[in-house]
Amino acid sequence: MNAIRDHRIAAGVMGVPVARYRAGVFVLSSMYAGLAGVLLALVFQRTVPEYFGMILSLEYLAMIVIGGLGSVAGAVVGAVFVSLLPQLLTRYSDALPLVSAPGTGGVAPGEASRYLYGAAVVAVVLFLPGGLVRPALRRKTTTPGE
Repeated sequence: MNAIRDHRIAAGVMGVPVARYRAGVFVLSSMYAGLAGVLLALVFQRTVPEYFGMILSLEYLAMIVIGGLGSVAGAVVGAVFVSLLPQLLTRYSDALPLVSAPGTGGVAPGEASRYLYGAAVVAVVLFLPGGLVRPALRRKTTTPGE
């Protein structure tokens, strides 16, 4: 699967049926997404399509890009960053410049968190293309003396 992801043409030359495996992976991931939707509908006893809007999609994208593509640890780090940032901004809004309670003239904590998501995505893409966990993974695999 890594060969298909990284070097599709080379995998095809080696005799791997690339189209079949890619279709199979797509079907498998679609199956998991459908199962997650069914479980969510069972838990909430209803389906509400408005819950899955553009903002939620952008937050998920920010989680993956900030944490790092291609690793579970990156997804977890990105999810923690994106989930805790609005809560931290809300909690410490009185101490932070430009961030204030809604209706007082400053930037609301939710809006400030979206600005910081954008800044973090741009900074990660420019300075850490592999995400926040990539340097840690690189240090872990290149330990001297092994």
